[in-house]
This record gives sequence, C-alpha cells and structure tokens, in this order.
Amino acid sequence: MKKIGYGLLVVFFVLGLVACQSDASPTSTATSTTTQKTTIKQQSKAIHYSGVPTLFFHGYGGGTTSFGSMLQRLARNQESKKELTLTVLDDGSILAKGQLSQKKVNPTVQVIFQSNKSTQWNQSQWIAAVLSYLKTRYHIDTVNLVGHSMGAVSTVDYLERQKPDETQPQIKKVLLIAGPFNEFLDTLPFQSQVDLLTNGPAEQSVRYQQFVANANRIDQTIAVEVISGQLNAHDLSDGTVPLASSLAIVPLLRDQGIDVDSRIVQGEMAQHSQLHENKEVDELVSHFLWY
Repeated sequence: MKKIGYGLLVVFFVLGLVACQSDASPTSTATSTTTQKTTIKQQSKAIHYSGVPTLFFHGYGGGTTSFGSMLQRLARNQESKKELTLTVLDDGSILAKGQLSQKKVNPTVQVIFQSNKSTQWNQSQWIAAVLSYLKTRYHIDTVNLVGHSMGAVSTVDYLERQKPDETQPQIKKVLLIAGPFNEFLDTLPFQSQVDLLTNGPAEQSVRYQQFVANANRIDQTIAVEVISGQLNAHDLSDGTVPLASSLAIVPLLRDQGIDVDSRIVQGEMAQHSQLHENKEVDELVSHFLWY
C-alpha cells in the first residue's frame, strides 16, 4: 500500500507540472498580445495633428483615382482628412471642390492636372499656381508635397525653379514615390546600389543633369523621403521605373545638405501603378508626414 501511495503521489506531481506549464503558455501569449496592442495604441497616440495641408500630385496620365484610394484609407484610419480637390487647367487657372477648414486634422489636397501628360516644366508651373492659390485664398504658410512618378519629377523641378517669395508657402516635407529622376536609365547592372547612393548614377540622363545643375536652389531646410518599388530579386524595378532611377535623387539631395531618407518596397504590390494602393506605402507616407 505504501508503494501504491507513493506512486500516486508521483503521478499527481507530474500532472501538476503539466498543468502549470499549460497555464503558463496562455499567460505568455496573452502578455505578448497585450504588448502588441499597447504598441499599436502608443503609435496611434503619437500621431501629430496640425493644419498644415499636404498636396498630392499624380503621375503621367493620372487623375482622380491615382491617389484617391490612398487618401480615403488615410482618412479612414483617422490619420488625415481630405478636404480639397484642385483641378489645374492648361492656362494655370484652378477649379476647386471643397475647402480647407484650417483645423488640425492633417488636411490633404488632391491636385489634378487637366493636361495629365504634359511636361515637367509645365507641371512645375502649375504646382506654383496651386501653392499661390492656397497662399492667397487661405493664407497658408506651410505645406507638404507628395508626388508619384511624373508628379515626383515635377515636384523636384518646382523645388529647383521656384524662387521663394511672398506668393509661395514654405515647403516642410516632400515625399517622392517612384520618380524617374534619371529618366529610365538602369545603372545597377554595372554599378552597385551603395555606389549609386554614395556617388550618384554612373550614367546621367539630360533630365538628371539639369537637376544636378540647379540642385543648389533647393531649400536645405526641407525633409525628404524617397519611396521606390522593387518587384523581386531579379527585377530591380517597379515594372516601369528602374530602382536606380528612383534612387538617383537621393545622393543629389544629400550633397546639398538636405535631410533625405529612402525606402524600398518589394513584392507584387510594388508595381509602379500599385504603389499608391499599397498599404505598406500608406504606412510610410503617414509616418513620414504626421508621426
């Protein structure tokens, strides 16, 4: 009987250990989940709301759908609020839909070029017209700019061509998505990415040479982020713009003492026209602008 009693004690002891381990596992999982929720909550609290408008410029052939879905998603996440759509006609006149409340809601402004396949020089003048409109109509002193593809190229052209004056708001942050800054030259087959980011592209297009020539006119106080797409390890492009061309603007800006960072988004949703539908890009945009 003693041996049987001792054996039962051992069995109960082992079962007790198993039970403790089973209890410990859910506790650990619950702790991990709580930590994750806390982190997300802390991130949402860290967002900075202001009345500074952010303007979005579409790419070549783009229109209302180019940034439309992204602006809806950002608004749905309560990170910003789309308040105004400005359509720029060929003569530089502007048609407005909506209005800026000038409240601290991180207002966004979607800009549509009527001639959506025009040159970067025309578009940079139209950007100036839009900013002049905001300055005159709403007395806006500071703005952020976001450009995709040709819209990114025209944004840099604007930054180099427009002289600061009382008709133009100050540019605070600039986000450039998949811009063909070195046109469609791909230097990565014969140049490392490190060398590209350090010394610039080994081969320079006419467009890039013009950017280099006027780079000293860009306001050094702006902050810039460059987002590029890469489909996979074998295709160093977003299917339209070579990674090398999009990244080529980074060393140019850095040489001017401008605070610039670059991000590469990878995968199928890194395709050129899908970048503004990519939720990873949404997060990069919102965190650069408002966190």
